Amino acid sequence: MSTDASQHQGKSFPLGATLSRGGANFSVFAKHNVTVQLLLFDDVDAPTPSRVIDLNPRTNRTYHYWHAFVPGVAEGQVYAYRVPGPFDPERGLRFDPAKVLLDPYGKCVARPTGRSREAARHPGDNAPTALRSVVVDPSTYDWEGDAPLGNYLLLKNIEVSGLQVSDYRKRRPAQVTACYAEIFAFYQHGKLQPDLATRFPLERAGGSSGGTT
Repeated sequence: MSTDASQHQGKSFPLGATLSRGGANFSVFAKHNVTVQLLLFDDVDAPTPSRVIDLNPRTNRTYHYWHAFVPGVAEGQVYAYRVPGPFDPERGLRFDPAKVLLDPYGKCVARPTGRSREAARHPGDNAPTALRSVVVDPSTYDWEGDAPLGNYLLLKNIEVSGLQVSDYRKRRPAQVTACYAEIFAFYQHGKLQPDLATRFPLERAGGSSGGTT
């Protein structure tokens, strides 16, 4: 294992590991920590990282986002983090610099042969048995013909968010009834998720979108 500084400042966005020409940008949110270590493993079963990159809070931190661009990183690179910080359970802080952590914004997880949850619970280094993240190239993923829905529901870009139904119904009962009827019709055909119901554009029901409350 070697500790090195062969990285550049990088960018805070996007979060996670993002491939670009010549390497990959890594970015992770961490608020109460002291620093961040980026760990690069040679493969999923490597007991220790081959490279440990210490992120500098002066050059690799923007607000609470820690970031670095690492040249030479390619698709399939196995990585993880260590995040030293205060251990103060009364404040909800339980940082442990010995523990290897997944990238919360990672797109792929690798499980080593000796994966052990018990090792994560007990004191000490758990690098040989910890889950790791993997750098991926989303452009190579086979979506099997699937495609985004687009802006099917964004008719005239008019949406309602947080509508007070009781008040709106008093003022426009016919429009609300029509809107509900269309929403339920969408439910039956599986074209509208329940959490999007309040975003249904009331212009579709023949009236204005009204205000938001």
